[in-house]
Amino acid sequence: MKYLMASVALLASAGLVQAGETFDSAGVIKGKTSATFHPISDGHMVMEFTNTQTSFEMADPANPLAGMTGRCTGAMEIRGSAVSGGGVCIAQSDGGDMAFVRWQGQNLSADGALNGSWVMIGGTGSMAGISGGGQYSSLTDRSTDDYVNTLTGAVALP
Repeated sequence: MKYLMASVALLASAGLVQAGETFDSAGVIKGKTSATFHPISDGHMVMEFTNTQTSFEMADPANPLAGMTGRCTGAMEIRGSAVSGGGVCIAQSDGGDMAFVRWQGQNLSADGALNGSWVMIGGTGSMAGISGGGQYSSLTDRSTDDYVNTLTGAVALP
């Protein structure tokens, strides 16, 4: 995997990832979550959390998000399977370029996955002007706090 990421970085720096390109954002982000649950009543709570994203594994290795790491913060009100709330994520490349994402929760599935939408709100360095968005489904193993965030959608560079 490390060699694949180095190859992608080399191709990008050689100019093979062209400005104006759109990239499929199907893939998974893996990491750890730290959550605090504030019960209000039966089936009603507020959850605040921080996620540490340890890997962005994109189906398209040319996707500019491939190989990044990051962190997300947010808070949500949860009533049964209905969710309201959201937060922001900051993804960072090894070189320090950043991509900023706003996400919104929509619902919880029967298996407990949080489903919602995400949208790029900007970036720095090679990520400046990044745009796009899509849907996500994030499932956390509460016994280990490991999570897998499955993405769909697309991103584009100007």
